[in-house]
Amino acid sequence: MIAKYGQGFSVEKIKASELSWEELSRKFASNTLFASKKFLVVSGVLNKEFRAKEELLNFLKEMNFPADEYLVLEEAEADKRTVLFKFLAKKADEAYEFEILKGAEMESWIYKKIKERNLKMSRAMCEKLAAAVLGDSWLAAHELDKLKAYAGEQEITGQMIEDLVSAKFSDRIFELTDALGRKDKKTALRLLENQLGGEDSEIRLLAMIIRQFRIMIQIKSLMASSSGREDKFALARLLGLHHYAVEKTMPLVAQYSFEELKKIYGKLVEIDLKMKSSSVPKAALLNKLVVEL
Repeated sequence: MIAKYGQGFSVEKIKASELSWEELSRKFASNTLFASKKFLVVSGVLNKEFRAKEELLNFLKEMNFPADEYLVLEEAEADKRTVLFKFLAKKADEAYEFEILKGAEMESWIYKKIKERNLKMSRAMCEKLAAAVLGDSWLAAHELDKLKAYAGEQEITGQMIEDLVSAKFSDRIFELTDALGRKDKKTALRLLENQLGGEDSEIRLLAMIIRQFRIMIQIKSLMASSSGREDKFALARLLGLHHYAVEKTMPLVAQYSFEELKKIYGKLVEIDLKMKSSSVPKAALLNKLVVEL
C-alpha cells in the first residue's frame, strides 16, 4: 500500500502501545497528520497492551478524514467481538485479512511468487521452502528475495535453501522439542539461548513452540484413534500441513505421553498470557519453562 499510494507522502510507522493517548492523538490530529500529507501506519490498537481503546473509538467517531490522506491500522491478532474492531471494520475504506496458508495453499502461493520474481526453482524446492516457513507468507516472500539476490540466474538448489533461509528456525523448533522430550534441559536451554540471540522475538519463538506442541497433540490423538496407523500423508491432509512437517514431528510424538503433551501445552498458554500482561522479562519466562519441564 505504501508503494502504491505513498509516493509524495511523509510515511510514518508507529506502535500504539509505545505512546500515551495524548501522544497518539496528536499523531492523528488533522493539524499534524494531514498538513504534511502524512501516510500514517499504526500497529497494535487492538492489542491488550494498548489501554486507550475507548478514547480512540470516541476520537475516530468524531473525526472526518479528508480525501487522499492515509491512516492504516495493522494487527497481528484481532478480537472481532470488540466494539472497536466492529467500528473499524465498518469505517475502513478497505479491510484485508491475511490468514496463515496451509499445505498446498502455501506451495501454490510460493510457486506464484517464484514466477513473479523470474526465479528458477523446481516444485520440489518450492515444497522444501514451504515446509521451512511453516505457513508464514511474509517470511516466505523475504526468503525468496534473499534467494533471488544470491542465485541470480542460477536455479535454486536445496543446499541454497539450507544455507540461506533463516527459516531454518523451524528446524530449531524440532530440535528444541526433541531435547525437551529427552529431558535434555542443557541442550534445550542452549538452543533457546541461540534462538533468542537471533532476530526472532520471544513472542514469535513462543508462538512457534506452542504451534509445534499443538500439532504434536493433534498427531498423537489422530494416531491413537487410527490404531497406531502412521500414514504421514493422511495425517498431513487431515491437519492441513505439509507432509514434511508431519514426518519430522511423528518421532517427537513418541517421546511424550498424551498427558505430558497436555501439561506442557497448558504451561505454554500460561506463559503466553504472562508475556502479554506482565512485566516479567520474556526470555526469563521461556528459560523457566525449560527448567521446570
